[in-house]
Amino acid sequence: MPSRKKLRALAGILKDRASLTKASVSARRPVSTVNVAVLRATTHKSTSAPPEYRVAAVLLLNEDFPLICVDSLVARLHKTTNAFVALKCLFSLHNIILQDWSLPREDGEGSAVGGHNELNVRTFDDRFDAESAEYSSWVRWYAEVLEENVAASRNLGCRLFYRRASKEDELRVRGSFDEDLIRELGALASLLERLASAPGSLHLQRNELVYEIVASVCQDYRVIRRETTLRVEELSRRAEGMKPRELSCFMAELERVGGCEERLVAIFANKANNDGLWEEIARTTRRVSTLIQERSRASWVPRLTLLD
Repeated sequence: MPSRKKLRALAGILKDRASLTKASVSARRPVSTVNVAVLRATTHKSTSAPPEYRVAAVLLLNEDFPLICVDSLVARLHKTTNAFVALKCLFSLHNIILQDWSLPREDGEGSAVGGHNELNVRTFDDRFDAESAEYSSWVRWYAEVLEENVAASRNLGCRLFYRRASKEDELRVRGSFDEDLIRELGALASLLERLASAPGSLHLQRNELVYEIVASVCQDYRVIRRETTLRVEELSRRAEGMKPRELSCFMAELERVGGCEERLVAIFANKANNDGLWEEIARTTRRVSTLIQERSRASWVPRLTLLD
């Protein structure tokens, strides 16, 4: 008798065939063309990452029909109850963002990520078996990382997805006010905390799809670390001239970032943790702590006791 997993895989293949047939005969072009490409990139058939040529086909269509591609992927994501299909949808969306994604407008219009139409899979739960439930936690984490990244990118006014460093990054930081840099550091701390909240089932990275997802997120993580380092170094140079409240806020954000170190090292190993950020955080935290203590002692005034 076929196992439950084989029966589920067969049912998934049949669903995909039916969906492909429906999309192929639709007269709504280019929607049907996009839907077919999306279905082929997010099939039930395999638990592996979608073939590069399938993702490339979606990316090619995205150049001409970006909103249609994103809407199709999000619709597929919301409809499925299969963790692997959901992960493939998110992986394809991530690739679209990496390809060409201008920051969403403040009102979120036209954005499926970070606006009013969020990915909205916080309650996603594939209950087929215990393993599917574990993979579901990766679906929720991956979606939240993408959402948090877009929100932080909007906050900082620059993309925190994979890209090369530029001189403009340094100039933008040097020209910012202290309070703005501290606020931006807070947004980066929130994003690092989200990354650090990855599921405890790190052994699932042996699955090709999860491995590819973590590798892709790791590329973004390098950019996030670089932007964090720029702000920490710049604020450290200004620390002595900061107001007491600003110094305390700076200290709080340093502690938040530093608190992510152990977990992020476990998730990304040595792939992106050797750029000196953690050493800079520890060094700056000690320095700022000393400044706060010195100012506290300087502002202390002994109480005079009146003698009879």
